[in-house]
Amino acid sequence: MPTTYETNDGQRFEFESDAQKHANKIAQNHEELVSINKGHRASMFENYNQMVRDFNAGNWKKVLDKDVFEDKQRTFYRYSNVLPDDAFEQAKTMLSIARTKIVGSYKGRLSLEYDAVYEGDIVEGKPHGKGKYTLRGGEFYEGDFVDGKWHGRGKYTEKSYVYEGSFTNTYKSGRGRITFQNGDVFEGDFDPEKNEGEGTMTYANGKVKKGKWTCWNDKFKGKGLFG
Repeated sequence: MPTTYETNDGQRFEFESDAQKHANKIAQNHEELVSINKGHRASMFENYNQMVRDFNAGNWKKVLDKDVFEDKQRTFYRYSNVLPDDAFEQAKTMLSIARTKIVGSYKGRLSLEYDAVYEGDIVEGKPHGKGKYTLRGGEFYEGDFVDGKWHGRGKYTEKSYVYEGSFTNTYKSGRGRITFQNGDVFEGDFDPEKNEGEGTMTYANGKVKKGKWTCWNDKFKGKGLFG
């Protein structure tokens, strides 16, 4: 049965400490494992499961002794394909939490959902502090993070425009500036709930308009400002 770990802020993690679950997955790829010594496989299972036991017991330094799991390419642990990817992902989360328990915030790299990558300050396994979040399509955010979310001052860059300003819970919020690829610049107040506000559009040809703006999926339509 999975073992549940709950952090002080209520975040919950489940870790599988039963090696048989992983053994079943390995059996499906038996041809890739014929060259792997049974003793090595048993050692990998035991190291992983001991890591889980140490984690749930709060033995943070012992968890960090298993940092071999953090880099999947470092040893035969990954090359042998003995442990499934979810075991490595769980191990990296445990290592991140253990490191935070010992040294507090630290700089590192996280692989997140939807193929996103984060590099920067990490606390409790999540972006927190200063960092860079790169999405699968190449778009990226650089700036302040709080509890895993874009929050504070930051810069978001994609192909069609660059936004610089305030963010609240990953949404543009407060004073900000958008520079479009064609040279147009919008500056004003962003409201993530209403998706509208007051601002000034300065076009690349020098024309300036003031008034209301609306924003849906980062596409702007006129409401007296862009007409």
